[in-house]
Amino acid sequence: MIMRLTKCRLSLLAIFILFVYGASYFWLDLPVLLFFKAHTQNFYHLAGVISHALSPAHWLIFAVIVAIGQFFLPKRFIRLRDCLREIALSIVIAAVIGALLKYGLARYRPIEFFQHHLYGFHFFSMKHDLNSTPSGHTLAVFAGLMPFVWYCRRAFFPVLVVGVIVMLSRLIYLDHYLADVWLGAWVGIASSYFVHHYYQSRWVNKS
Repeated sequence: MIMRLTKCRLSLLAIFILFVYGASYFWLDLPVLLFFKAHTQNFYHLAGVISHALSPAHWLIFAVIVAIGQFFLPKRFIRLRDCLREIALSIVIAAVIGALLKYGLARYRPIEFFQHHLYGFHFFSMKHDLNSTPSGHTLAVFAGLMPFVWYCRRAFFPVLVVGVIVMLSRLIYLDHYLADVWLGAWVGIASSYFVHHYYQSRWVNKS
């Protein structure tokens, strides 16, 4: 399964993503952060466990494993091999894009707001407390799971549920703002989409 986006639709989607990110940054991020701080402390430990289990580092390890593993699958499992290849590449590409955005934008994490009342962008920094956007956990989980959706439509709901759980865990853990997980999700989805589109286009051209 492949979803085709025209240049016009792609431009409109990009504008929509940026608009929601901007609206969240100006009006929603701080109220949502304060809400989670006040009302979800009972889930803080659980959110930390989820964050650790599904960390970007673990997803990169998973990418290496599936990249190697797909070579050992029998040729009759060609769709599964293609899916695993796309998972590995999607995770790596999303991680690179995420790192560029994190270090380039250098948005203050919530801890900086709580400790020093700093909110906004510092720009060009590799310090952990200054690389809030996008959420690395969120982009990794969507990049790693969305390839299943391109090959099986029924995977959409389970993937969405897992993705939302990770997004909520990052908010409950007070490590990101709402806009960060929003942008992270789209980076992961976009990475997996364009990887899938690239390989499907190659397959069509060869045929």
